[in-house]
Amino acid sequence: MLLIVRSKSGLLKLVLGIASLAGCLAASEIEVAKQKIPVGATIETYPQRRPDGQIVSVPAVASGQLAGASGTGVAFVFVRNGLLGLRVVISGQRELDAPLPGTFVQTIEGFGSPIVVTQLVPSPQADILVASSEGASAGSYLSVYRVGNGGLVDLVGVPVGGSSFAVDCQAGQPCRILAWGKWTDHSSAWVRVYGWNGRAYVPDESDAEEYARRKLVSLAEVASGTTKLPVFTRVSIARVAIDEYVYRKDYENAANLCEVALGRLNDRELSAPREFVNVPKRNDAQLTIDIETGKAQLHDLLGNAYQLMGRASDAMAQFEESVKIRQSAVPKN
Repeated sequence: MLLIVRSKSGLLKLVLGIASLAGCLAASEIEVAKQKIPVGATIETYPQRRPDGQIVSVPAVASGQLAGASGTGVAFVFVRNGLLGLRVVISGQRELDAPLPGTFVQTIEGFGSPIVVTQLVPSPQADILVASSEGASAGSYLSVYRVGNGGLVDLVGVPVGGSSFAVDCQAGQPCRILAWGKWTDHSSAWVRVYGWNGRAYVPDESDAEEYARRKLVSLAEVASGTTKLPVFTRVSIARVAIDEYVYRKDYENAANLCEVALGRLNDRELSAPREFVNVPKRNDAQLTIDIETGKAQLHDLLGNAYQLMGRASDAMAQFEESVKIRQSAVPKN
């Protein structure tokens, strides 16, 4: 589930408690899926990284109290003729199907699996969440179903659109469904919230700004953290957070993040190099270029923040430092 705790800095931080059902699938669940798969279909799989670093394909299968107290069920995603579908098998016998959008599955944040059986609403009956996608440019979807009325009931009415998805659950309360934009620039820095109205999940924007703020804080903490990251990753995340702070006219936090991220780049041990097979000298040289290029970008962003704060001389100093770094970062032939 998605939990919210307070970090040492006093800022709210998102902590995703991993509840990966797919990583510990019982053989019996997979066998049920194999036995009950529609004719001409195959069980959809997704990549999962093992502790040893190896990437393996895992069946998109989950199980739980899908029929409440009356019985358990196995849910799985199948693909047939390039189209995705959801099949639910109740007590090993009853079969219920629903179409799914997209052409492949993607994992749901906090679960590590694209299909999850969990109690979204306090009740004996579990619900089914499935994340699927058409690709990075076309978008992704979250489908939410419950067994009832002789079939599968869509709890939202239409698939939830977004780039990634999460579930925020508080004890004794219905969970909220969160759909995130890509968060690569301001236009994609959004979150849509869906709340339970007693019958279905409907848009509920009352706390959307708070969720967006928490997302911004979490990005800033990644960019300013001491975890070793590729330079491009750190600078890209920092840029998104800084631009969003600027849009919100929070120039002080924008400047602070620039300064801290620059400090991280100055510590070479916190930057991961690009990997060129069997060319260690090239790795080291490229890392130097990446770090200097990243620093130049952050000096530009810091100069912009200072300028918006009315600190013209400080801003000019940052712009001049950026030019100086760019002129010397790439060795001349």
